[in-house]
Amino acid sequence: VYGTVIANQYRADLKDQGKGTGNYGFTIPIPAGLKDGATHTLNVRVKGKSYIVPTAAPRTLMCPANVYAGNFDIVDCNSARGWVWDKNNSSTAVTVELYEGSTVYATGLANIYKETLKNEGKGTGNYGFSLPIPASLKDGMARSLSIRVKGSTYTLGSSSRSLTCASSARIAAMEEMVQDDKSNNILEIGVWPNPTRETINLDFYLEKGESANLSIVNMLGQQIWQKSVIGVGKHIHEGVNLSQHADGVYLVNIKSNTKSESRRVVLAK
Repeated sequence: VYGTVIANQYRADLKDQGKGTGNYGFTIPIPAGLKDGATHTLNVRVKGKSYIVPTAAPRTLMCPANVYAGNFDIVDCNSARGWVWDKNNSSTAVTVELYEGSTVYATGLANIYKETLKNEGKGTGNYGFSLPIPASLKDGMARSLSIRVKGSTYTLGSSSRSLTCASSARIAAMEEMVQDDKSNNILEIGVWPNPTRETINLDFYLEKGESANLSIVNMLGQQIWQKSVIGVGKHIHEGVNLSQHADGVYLVNIKSNTKSESRRVVLAK
């Protein structure tokens, strides 16, 4: 069995022929396993019954073998992104799976338009994908994730990618840790770009002579960067290179004697 669907599509010709409501059409996607350059003889039957549609009339099908090309571009605690296409079936969107070992965490179509692919001569360019990261992966554990074409053994280039996402409860707890009993006094800090591949920029304002401590903490609670600063009565800019650290979510904290604030930043190389 290559596919199962409900026959509930409306067809005006069936309605005109007096066949009830006419809502009896079906479309079954051809899976990657049938696109192998071989000739297949296919039938459609009613599930759980012996009735074959149409009776005694199998159809033959020969599809060129799949020739996949693609790349697993990036993953963060929000989504896994990349592209893949089948050179011999350029008008059909490929289904991809996000997996680790024998566990599949997400499945979706690679049908997002990417102008770069179109400009490179890759068919329509509608081959991008963005798979949401499920809550089950946000547990503070280090993961090694890959993307493959569903129903095939083809794994996208640049697999596998590492990911560590803290649980929502842990993030909330860490943010609470950086707030003191004067948490109503907020010390604003800007962080960009976010997500970042390497360097983040910090921008904040301190009164002249006001001291503050800057720090960046990973989701294990480990401080990976720290700096003390003295205000000069204007905005202060700091650049921090995170390229030597693992992909994941980090907390950027700033705390003075009277105020504190934190911001999340995603590192996705």
